[in-house]
Amino acid sequence: MPFAMVAQDCFEDQPPAGSTCGSAKFLCGNVFQDYVDILSSDPPEDPQPEDLCNSSGDVDNIEWYSFIPCETEVELLITPISCTAGLSSQFGLQAGVYEDCTFSDALFCYSAPGITPISITLTDIVPGTIYYLFVDGYAGSICEYKFNVISGIDTSVPEQPEDVVVDIVPSNESICEGDQVKVSFSVPELNIGGFSCGDITTEDLSYVACFDWEVTGVPVDPAISIEDAYDLVSGEYTACAEMVFYNAGTYKITTNAEFNPAVFDGLGACTVADITFNTITVVVMPQVLQVEQEIVLCQGQDYEYCDSIYTANAVVQCEVGCTTFVQSIVFNPITITDLGSFFICNSECFEFQSVQYCDAGFFEVEDENDCTLRFSFTISNLNASIDYGGEDEVNCDTEAIILNPIYTLNNNSILNYQWADESNTPLGNNSTLEINSAGTYTVVVTADDIVAECLLTHSILITENSDVPQLTILPPIITCSNPVGTISVLSDIAVQSASWTGPGILEPNVTSPMVNEIGMYTVTITGINGCVTIEDVDVAGDLNEPTVLLEYRDIDCNILVVDASYTADVGIITQQWSGPGISSNEASITITQAGNYSLTVIGFNGCMTTETFVVNNIID
Repeated sequence: MPFAMVAQDCFEDQPPAGSTCGSAKFLCGNVFQDYVDILSSDPPEDPQPEDLCNSSGDVDNIEWYSFIPCETEVELLITPISCTAGLSSQFGLQAGVYEDCTFSDALFCYSAPGITPISITLTDIVPGTIYYLFVDGYAGSICEYKFNVISGIDTSVPEQPEDVVVDIVPSNESICEGDQVKVSFSVPELNIGGFSCGDITTEDLSYVACFDWEVTGVPVDPAISIEDAYDLVSGEYTACAEMVFYNAGTYKITTNAEFNPAVFDGLGACTVADITFNTITVVVMPQVLQVEQEIVLCQGQDYEYCDSIYTANAVVQCEVGCTTFVQSIVFNPITITDLGSFFICNSECFEFQSVQYCDAGFFEVEDENDCTLRFSFTISNLNASIDYGGEDEVNCDTEAIILNPIYTLNNNSILNYQWADESNTPLGNNSTLEINSAGTYTVVVTADDIVAECLLTHSILITENSDVPQLTILPPIITCSNPVGTISVLSDIAVQSASWTGPGILEPNVTSPMVNEIGMYTVTITGINGCVTIEDVDVAGDLNEPTVLLEYRDIDCNILVVDASYTADVGIITQQWSGPGISSNEASITITQAGNYSLTVIGFNGCMTTETFVVNNIID
């Protein structure tokens, strides 16, 4: 069975052997047979059952024992040898058996006065499991008694178990002051004698033994901290201790096993394996502080130290083994001297410290002999930049264009200008040029204090846009159904303005106006380029009313029903008849009464005609 992992002096505060269920005297079978004991007059230790034998007995001077059966049925006999009365004139023994120390259910219980032997029979017992037996004096009687094992418990003398050697890991360690060492060992099973019913591995006997860690060395009393841990791995306990050593020296670490006096306190209860632990050596090295020589660098450099890269002042501590190295890293400040501006032209370059600088820009250069000294200077091109964002075409509105480029120069030179046209004819020497025709105009810019290679030339293309608007005109047809129409005008260029004249113009200043009369109209369109187109537009129409010819006859004695119909000179889209008893939109009607009738027709052009007629009743 495994050790119990407890602290040092683990049994120091344990109740006396047999005084509680938890400190029960464990009896091997050979000791159990004919074992004699006597009850104490001392009051019981806690914890105890609240009552015994279903409230028929009280705990007075109880004594606890534990045993392991080897069969499913156990018979025991407790024989009183002598008794003296306690709290009353009655005397005798009380006895019982529990499965565990929770006292949840007694397997057997007896409580009665007298010195009659107590026979205990237990059934459905689990072999190899520990059970707990109590004996108590009836009414506080003090009795001497003897146990006899009738059956179910092996009473043969157990063999001496083999000795056990336990290895503590790691084997040896070398650490620094203040470092931690974690030591551990796997707790072996503790064989208590040998039982014919098999190996005893129950954890119920975990109170049998414990251990404590022992540390010796120089100095004798090292400052250490120890923490025990318990991990159940593959059915075995692992005992761990985390030790921190604060003083240099050589230390020995081992573990001592301590056995519960409740089981091995001169009772000869059981034989137990001899357990020894190996000893490991821990060498604690002193912490050493070593200050290194200062390292001086320049700004912009970097320095790798102790697996890190440094670019600024730092004091670094780096631990190698038990030595702490202190390294100071200093980056000296940089002095910058500004040399001013230098100008280059095209293929020219500026030379400094035997280096050619051919591109414009700002430069900061380290001195070739001293990394704390730097020189700054600016390289600029003397070429002017020219940007023209003005008008780039002449059209019908153009009177003159002023070419006024923006000249930019990165120094204070005085500029000279020379304008020319496509044929290289000189046109002027001012910064601006007035023109009124299309073409390519070129300005050449020079400076009084630069060489000819620094000339800057810029050309401006002026295009011509004098196209008049090309119009597509769709006039409407004025009819009775459409008395107002729109003259639709489309131009191939954007329209700047429009002006209309004519007999029925409703919107004289829109591109596509509305009209309400037939006739000739004139439009003047000005394009976005100022060019003008004038065109005439003939608006036609159809306002003629339909001409209708009616066909009908009078009613007489022979013809009482007559038909009325009509013909027209144009297409008709609708007609409407009315008269006595008549309201119809059919092409013809049937008349049965004399009277006044009318016909209204609307032609395809929306114009309307109404004709009236009379149907007489002629009867002799």
